Amino acid sequence: METTEAEAMLRGQADIWKYMFGFADSMALKCAVELRIADIIHSHAPTDHMITLSQIASHLIAPSPDITCLTRIMRLLVRRNIFAVHHPSEGGEPVYGLTYSSRWLLHDSEMSLAPMIVMENHPSLMAPWHYFSQCVKEEGPWAFKKAHGLEIWDFASENPGFNKLFNDGMACTARIVMKAILTEYGHGFDGVGSLVDVGGGTGSAVADIVQAYPNIKGFNFDLPHVVATAPAYHGVSHVGGDMFEDHIPNADAVFMKWIMHDWNDSDCIKIMKNCRKAIPERGGKIMIVDIVLEPSGDGVLDDTRLVLDLVMIAHASGGKERTENEWEKILKEGGFPRYKIIKIPALLSIIEAYPNDEVCLNVLKNCRKAIPEKRGKVIIIDNVVEPENDSPLVDMRLVLDSLMMVHTPSERDSTESKWKKLLEHFQCKGSARAGGGPRPPKRFQRRNAAQATGGGHQPGQIQLMLLPEG
Repeated sequence: METTEAEAMLRGQADIWKYMFGFADSMALKCAVELRIADIIHSHAPTDHMITLSQIASHLIAPSPDITCLTRIMRLLVRRNIFAVHHPSEGGEPVYGLTYSSRWLLHDSEMSLAPMIVMENHPSLMAPWHYFSQCVKEEGPWAFKKAHGLEIWDFASENPGFNKLFNDGMACTARIVMKAILTEYGHGFDGVGSLVDVGGGTGSAVADIVQAYPNIKGFNFDLPHVVATAPAYHGVSHVGGDMFEDHIPNADAVFMKWIMHDWNDSDCIKIMKNCRKAIPERGGKIMIVDIVLEPSGDGVLDDTRLVLDLVMIAHASGGKERTENEWEKILKEGGFPRYKIIKIPALLSIIEAYPNDEVCLNVLKNCRKAIPEKRGKVIIIDNVVEPENDSPLVDMRLVLDSLMMVHTPSERDSTESKWKKLLEHFQCKGSARAGGGPRPPKRFQRRNAAQATGGGHQPGQIQLMLLPEG
């Protein structure tokens, strides 16, 4: 049935009402966490996990709980699928249980978001949101400083209670992300003999990695006063220093989790240039664990990622979440022209970046010197990855790229656009058109290997014919 204008306007009005009172959802969620409702249900009914509101109220640390108020809050949380409710057919009080959502509210669970909910809804972190319009109208201090007169790190150092709240929130998200990394990205640590966690705090992340991969020698790198309080971990050395200075310990790989989003582009480029100095030219890589925005994405976490970019306006001082194009720009300027994005079941993705395009460029430059200025050419037989193509060999090309990831982690097969970017540095123009005439603007001519050689070829291979200037 075609939607009438009146129906569309009513839906539009409903959306505005919903967003206007969006804070009510987070406040009801915070209430459930503070009252430990999920914990009460979980511990009181170990078999079916369904209890009445009266039973929940009896376990609250309160002299005279208001059952009516609790009923109204639970009604909304049931509507939001945070809790489940069952109405007995024979009558009697409804019973409430946990859902997949409320399992993330259990305080004693290793995978709990309860501390993050309390942190993000703390009045000190809510206040900066009221300064967004000022942030748009004028440059200057970011929202948090507008609200409190201090940057968030200075505010935390002067308020021990807030500092603990903040650290607890960060710690719970770190546990969730690290579990996803170690579960889904195990191959990424293959062949890594040493790893430095830049901005690693007290070292829990690199300790988890070393525990899972005992062959790795771990370094936890952070500011001196931070690592001074770090506990001892087997296989991990704590190193104090500043990532903006040239003091990052040398290692096979650099690991950075939720660090880059705190900084503007120019600061990120400085950090990456220092990381590049710390790893070997061949085989070295940087693992950036951070959000990759997909503004038009329809994944289950894409909407939350966009919201977290606004959280950065509220709480950070110049930091932001980035799209792939924004990541590519700062990676290239920071000395990492090659990268791949690996998705894991978490808000964050892993951006694996490599400095070794210089090796390819040096090979091309030497080839350039070896051929005549006119009519010389370089023929590269290699793979071009085409994820969207439906040709018979496209799957094989993707498999070959996966094999590169396992056996030679710093190498990879490239898409045509990646080949073009690499070959921009090789001063060349495309081959002449059939029958003569001016050369086309393409940088290279692509042909199937069978066409180029007149015979058989390896699965998924192509030929790139390059001609120098002139």
